[in-house]
Amino acid sequence: TTLGELQRWWNDPRRKGSAWWLARWLNPDRDEGAILADADFEYKPGEEQAFSGFFVHRDYRNHGIGKRLYGLIEQAAAQQPLARLYSGGPQAYTLRQEFLARRGFEFDRYFWRMRLPADKAVPAPLLPEGYTVRAFVRGQDEELFMNVRNISFAEHFGSTPYTPETAAYLIQQEMFQPEGLFFAFKGDEAAGYCWSAVSAEENARRKVSVGWIEHLGTVPGHRGVGLGRALLLIGIQHLRQRVSVVELGVEGKNANALRLYESVGFYQESAWANMVKNLNKESNGDR
Repeated sequence: TTLGELQRWWNDPRRKGSAWWLARWLNPDRDEGAILADADFEYKPGEEQAFSGFFVHRDYRNHGIGKRLYGLIEQAAAQQPLARLYSGGPQAYTLRQEFLARRGFEFDRYFWRMRLPADKAVPAPLLPEGYTVRAFVRGQDEELFMNVRNISFAEHFGSTPYTPETAAYLIQQEMFQPEGLFFAFKGDEAAGYCWSAVSAEENARRKVSVGWIEHLGTVPGHRGVGLGRALLLIGIQHLRQRVSVVELGVEGKNANALRLYESVGFYQESAWANMVKNLNKESNGDR
């Protein structure tokens, strides 16, 4: 991850109200040098849960930096009326999971990173009868993007509604291409969408050829008819004109989505182990 990527992440309107800390090496001349670690605490006023994370460069672990950063997260959590604090890390980072377990966290769920190999053939998209699809139009579809996303993901774990500011921010990012965001309609009614994206900057830095299904959502009332599958295949078809490998992320308890992705040929490439600490709201001020 580059400093520029961290700055873009922090400038995302969805981070409003959050806290972010950086640990830097202090050079002999007292100037700030390389970043050694970072931590974040994401909280939306009025909610009973917050999300947190921290990372320490492998060359600077076992020096108490992680403990110090986690202490800042705990302090931030103590100032809010929270019922739950989430954190976690890559499944392979067992020491992080042990660190969190010693501080009262329990395993909650996995978030899977799934991959569709370049040589995996997929069928052509077949829309259900009566549905049409078109791509995003700048200056026209920003509100549509926000609304269909919010309706589609209203019941998903950890999802918070997009605002006009959020939608405007996302469509200005380097990885957003209007021709890669598809909306499905039945008549004049929005029924779902698929956002497929490629970051040329990240691919160049990582020396890979990867595209992402960023979002795939269907509106209640248009589920169970094959629309999600058709939109997924449309997104894959679009990405494969530009990259070799297609990836996506999915919440591990979303069994329907997992079955859909696996039926097309995606496999579970890696996982994020999400952990939760249940807090006593009545004693938040004493923690």
